[in-house]
Amino acid sequence: MTSFSNNQTVHQGIQNAPVRPRVVPSRVFQPLAPRKAPHRFGGFSMIEVLVAILIVSIGLIGVAFTQSMSLKYAQSSNYRTQAVNLSSNLLEQIRANRAEANNYLGTFQAASTSCATTGNGVTATAFMSEWQCQLNKQLGGGAKAVISRTGNQVQVQITWTDAWWETTASKQKYTYTATTQM
Repeated sequence: MTSFSNNQTVHQGIQNAPVRPRVVPSRVFQPLAPRKAPHRFGGFSMIEVLVAILIVSIGLIGVAFTQSMSLKYAQSSNYRTQAVNLSSNLLEQIRANRAEANNYLGTFQAASTSCATTGNGVTATAFMSEWQCQLNKQLGGGAKAVISRTGNQVQVQITWTDAWWETTASKQKYTYTATTQM
């Protein structure tokens, strides 16, 4: 390293490279300009709160609607299951009592008479009386059944109203049909 008189230092390999003089900071401090506080308010504005309440209330209405539809479909599913069970019970009775199979045929309305418990050796008439009572208890008073026979095939057709939440004029009827070979 070589020194020159005008405070320039030359490193070997670098020719005439000026060196910046070292600046010493002065010890006098200048007062800083006062900083302005940012405009931040604590909490939420009234509009934000109202929008949040609106969004939450729409969500709660959606949940309530979903719950009511769930109840509706659960009840509908229950009626279908009851119709399947009733028709299966009747078809099994007809198969077990083939000698009186023609006594089970006909159109039957749900009956609100008291249901008598049947046991062994029950006639077709006594069984159908109890079955009509079960039809009323499980599917309601408007339910009906049509039992028909074609050759060796017996068909049970059960019809009921499912829409207990609707007015009488708009109730929809549902039908379940089961067929078996004798």
